[in-house]
Amino acid sequence: MSDLITNAFNEIDPRNEKFIEKNTDIVEEIYALMEQHGVKSQKELAKLLGKKESEVSKLLTGVQNMTLRSITNMEVALGKDIIMTASKAKEKFEHTNYMICYKQIQTNPDSEKASTNEHFQIGKVRSFKLRIA
Repeated sequence: MSDLITNAFNEIDPRNEKFIEKNTDIVEEIYALMEQHGVKSQKELAKLLGKKESEVSKLLTGVQNMTLRSITNMEVALGKDIIMTASKAKEKFEHTNYMICYKQIQTNPDSEKASTNEHFQIGKVRSFKLRIA
């Protein structure tokens, strides 16, 4: 890579980097919600929003900045939140019932057979940590 390109990448404003990251996250969420809602194309989303397909395309490709109003209109059209504040997320998920399932396998060096202990628990979980071993 040339020095010019390397220098350009090294001089990217962190605010622009953060903006691109947030915009990408929002667009990915919109596409996920479109799939969940059975909206197969930008044209269908445009119809739900009462907009031209070209306007929706500009929003989803980053050519035009999304406003809080345009995001809210998409949330209403798709029936789910696209963005959520931390306090709203805490409130929403704090009262969610979770089902915890795990399977513990123990091996005995004296035996070729592994013993299995399955455990299922249904209830409210205030906080949890996911540990992958």
